[in-house]
Amino acid sequence: MARTAIVSALAFGLLFALTVCSVLAAGDYTIGPADVIKITVFNEPELSRTVRVAADGTISFPLLGNVEVAGLTPTALEEKLEKLLGERYLVEPQVWVEILEYNSQKVYVLGAVKEPGYYELRGPTTLLEVISRAGGITSDAGKAIVITSKDTGGEAKVRVINREKLLVEGEVSLDVRLSGGDVVYVPRAKEVYVFGEVKKPGAVMYQEGLTVLQAVSLAGGLTDMAAPRRVRIIRNSDGKRSTIEVDLKEILKDASKDIEVLPSDVVIVPRSLI
Repeated sequence: MARTAIVSALAFGLLFALTVCSVLAAGDYTIGPADVIKITVFNEPELSRTVRVAADGTISFPLLGNVEVAGLTPTALEEKLEKLLGERYLVEPQVWVEILEYNSQKVYVLGAVKEPGYYELRGPTTLLEVISRAGGITSDAGKAIVITSKDTGGEAKVRVINREKLLVEGEVSLDVRLSGGDVVYVPRAKEVYVFGEVKKPGAVMYQEGLTVLQAVSLAGGLTDMAAPRRVRIIRNSDGKRSTIEVDLKEILKDASKDIEVLPSDVVIVPRSLI
């Protein structure tokens, strides 16, 4: 009982600290389309205004016309506006930029959390902070947390985090930083998660005797881009993570080679290299 109370107190303290750090780090936020920003020019009320970043990453600003702001931090935008205004219109202008709405960078949290949904990234944001903002993990959560993102080539990237090592043992290295567009999925204990080149990626209900081929079928089957010979099962058992390589083509030839999956397993179907 005492150990549980201590762990809970430590977890709360860590999450509180992360939230404070995130607010302080909001200056590192990268501005993008649909963000709403407030621009204040000292002693120039006619220039100060609140604007929404357009889809092309620009804002319309008096005297300057369209100004490219996407990809800049608030501090960088302040410096840019001060330079542009100072070159022709004002003497040593002072500009302050504040983000009012963080709309361009969001992560989606789903599965065994109390408040699934979209969450804004207000500066550098880690996995623990987003889970905290989603109300925390529910009692029916499995042993893994799955983070999916897209690389620069548009291919899905999957990271599987051991939930117990992150939340109970406090392995800081597992509290990874998230990026806009990431999906954080917390599988329930009685689910198997199928991700990658399947037609309906997501959770499938676990039943005793469920095999990897059946799980892929329940996820809609393979897409035309799938690499069936390079399927992987990510499994967390007794605090240890293991990877099982699967060749679905061989299983289709010989059903006896099919492999049973376990609750909270993550099945990853990669994209073909050809």
